[in-house]
Amino acid sequence: MKYHVQNGKPGFNYTCDRGIDRFIELSTYHLQLKDRDVLSELMILYCQGKRSATYVSWIKRINSTLYAALEYISIDCLPTNATEWRELVKQAYAKTLVSPNDKALSTRVAEWNKNLKPFLVFLKDRDVIPPHVIIPRMKKTGELSKKSSFKAVLIGEKKATEVKVDDNINNVLVPISLSRNDAEYLDEIQFDLKRSRTVLHDCLLKYWQAIKLHYDFAQSLMEEFPKKHPQLLARYINSDLYDFSHDRNDLGKTGKPKPPRRIHIANPTSLFGSMLFMYVVGSECNGIFRIQDLPKAKLPSSLSDRAFTVRCLPKLGFESTDNIDISHRFDWCFGYIRNADIGCLIALLMMLNPKFTYISLLQAKVKYTDNKPLLELDDLGMSFSITKARASDMKKENLDDVSLEIIEFLHEIREKHLHLIKNKKQENFLFLAYSRKSKGLVNPDSCKVDKIITGAELKRSIERGHKQIHLSSHFPSLLDVGLGPDAINHSKIRASEGVLEWFRTGSIASVSRVLGNTQKVALKHYIPEPLIAKYNTRLVRRFQNLLIVTATFKEDYCLEAVDFNSWQELHHFLLTLLEDEDNKSPIIEYLRSLSSEGVSREVKGKLDIPLSENVLTALYLYRLAALNSSVSSKSLSIVDDTTQLSPLAFITLANHLINYLPTSKESRISQIHIRATEQATKLLNKTSWGDLFVSKGKEQ
Repeated sequence: MKYHVQNGKPGFNYTCDRGIDRFIELSTYHLQLKDRDVLSELMILYCQGKRSATYVSWIKRINSTLYAALEYISIDCLPTNATEWRELVKQAYAKTLVSPNDKALSTRVAEWNKNLKPFLVFLKDRDVIPPHVIIPRMKKTGELSKKSSFKAVLIGEKKATEVKVDDNINNVLVPISLSRNDAEYLDEIQFDLKRSRTVLHDCLLKYWQAIKLHYDFAQSLMEEFPKKHPQLLARYINSDLYDFSHDRNDLGKTGKPKPPRRIHIANPTSLFGSMLFMYVVGSECNGIFRIQDLPKAKLPSSLSDRAFTVRCLPKLGFESTDNIDISHRFDWCFGYIRNADIGCLIALLMMLNPKFTYISLLQAKVKYTDNKPLLELDDLGMSFSITKARASDMKKENLDDVSLEIIEFLHEIREKHLHLIKNKKQENFLFLAYSRKSKGLVNPDSCKVDKIITGAELKRSIERGHKQIHLSSHFPSLLDVGLGPDAINHSKIRASEGVLEWFRTGSIASVSRVLGNTQKVALKHYIPEPLIAKYNTRLVRRFQNLLIVTATFKEDYCLEAVDFNSWQELHHFLLTLLEDEDNKSPIIEYLRSLSSEGVSREVKGKLDIPLSENVLTALYLYRLAALNSSVSSKSLSIVDDTTQLSPLAFITLANHLINYLPTSKESRISQIHIRATEQATKLLNKTSWGDLFVSKGKEQ
């Protein structure tokens, strides 16, 4: 940042996170201050280390609060004594609350507590404001302080909060209802979240595979076409552009044969013509497909972007091809990606590498400041590092095959089109989109990139006739699992990865390690508090029931004392505990001593599963069929009266084996698991196991 007066207006010149030079205005009252240079330097010092978007919004709020107070009390320099500072703090406090702009009271409170107060404390720490001047914290709306011990609570106890029936938490892919407090709801959430994540991952992967398939095809065509079709290329170079066909049986209105028909040799509807068409676009038009440029390149011009097909293009692989035009596919072929493509690639990278955040990926660089590449080989394979501005830290992830393929692709197309980067300050960015307005590569704006994921579109854009394109426009199957517009964003994707890791391990430490955050941040921002409360409730109720059963063992009122509905449920609960030989809890041991019959040999011991390839394939196939169905998790959790098992029990068993078997010390077991996984995936589309659950979205 650098203080500057532009066209009579004071402000700061700065370079935004996208590498573009910008100017942010200060209040014009700043020019009336004699010590404005001192205040400007303090503001620059306060903003050091912050993202440009952060200090731009901060300056806007300072204009409406601090400068409004300075103008109100009509001073031409900063206060010099404690009395004057107290007056300024008082007026700034009041101006924040009663400013004429249309803001909610809670917003005004946040402006003081999060923007102006920290800056005044900053000035106080640097002896600009005397130390005995109090800078109060503004209380939030409805906030009260205790003045009596009458309502004192136990340490750690929280005040009960009213929960409405329709309250939901929406920071993950599946809404979590606060009206459900039964322990079984945890299993339903886990299944729904896993299914939604699987469907979204498959759609994002297909999107990436379509981009890569088109790019690889075009690179091969540009290399092989001159070798395989030299005569066709020679005709184009010599301007021999048409083939003529004459049908004597095709008569006109006068009864005479029609004149010969001419067909362009680069006709995109024929196989060889479409190959020549693509080759010319790549060699003569720099790979940029625009209808108005076709005549200059001696290509057919009587075409529209959506009215024709290019026969040689590879199969798209989308569920619906109505919302993707030819020019977009040509961009893929020649290494140009659009905002929507970047949004999908970032979502997939975040899903595979949860340490990466949306903004840190969007603004990821290719090299360190010392020109050392951020994509590097270490002991665990290829890794990539990004800067997380909020944490002021570098985060490194070891890349899987898909992530490595994406980042290598981005490096390749960046080097290929380096000459198209208009702003040299953006040369180090990993993600660069082609701008048809500037006819060059730019680091895209975040609000444009996430539209494909969120489905959000400005009202004025819709009024102009812009069609709202969401990922579900290409993959309608997302709608079957509730992932339509306004249901997904990049933050939810990352938070869902953290919650699934918590479901898998039950460890907050593991979640913080996967997300690259501290345990405190993981608890506060990523794992919904009601989930942990429900999990703890399940553990507490389990212990309470065990304690009560032990105390009332063989008593007639035992069932009434616990929260089970039948003796069968109670019997199943006790067997589950007693058959675990590794559990040496004193209460369990005491309960075993009370039971004269003990545990029958049929149920005593650990769970035995026949680890044959066929059995695992069937179990994994059953799980995949359930994940691909639209049946609710609540329906899957219904227990059969005869077997006392639910479909969700088999799915949970499959999830357990998928997490456990790859870690087995016996290579034979891990190989069986790998083969069974591959076989189940292949059989999913060849069998009709999905009919076990739903058919065309309706329950059977």
